[in-house]
Amino acid sequence: MCLRENIVAHLGIGICCCSQEFDLDVVAVVNDTVGTMMTCGYEDPHCEVGLIVGTGSNACYMEEMRNVELVEGEEGRMCVNMEWGAFGDNGCLDDLRTEFDAAVDELSLNPGRQ
Repeated sequence: MCLRENIVAHLGIGICCCSQEFDLDVVAVVNDTVGTMMTCGYEDPHCEVGLIVGTGSNACYMEEMRNVELVEGEEGRMCVNMEWGAFGDNGCLDDLRTEFDAAVDELSLNPGRQ
């Protein structure tokens, strides 16, 4: 599959081919963090953060549109996906790391990365 292909179309075809039990339209593809926040936000409209802590970690949060420079418009709010899993892989946080950080990193699935 090429990067420029429509992943939503591929997902719809895959669901249709695997099961005739579902009658659904795929309208969005989101990552686990955004999906978590959306699920919680369905029950509690005051939900502001989605957080995943597992083999990796990531977060998203709701931000005022006027603070999101990459998107036009000032009205409303937008979910910002942090994608912090690889934050610091370039060494920018090395001065802040402690011996405990080093120990956790050494025992991780991806030592030196994530």
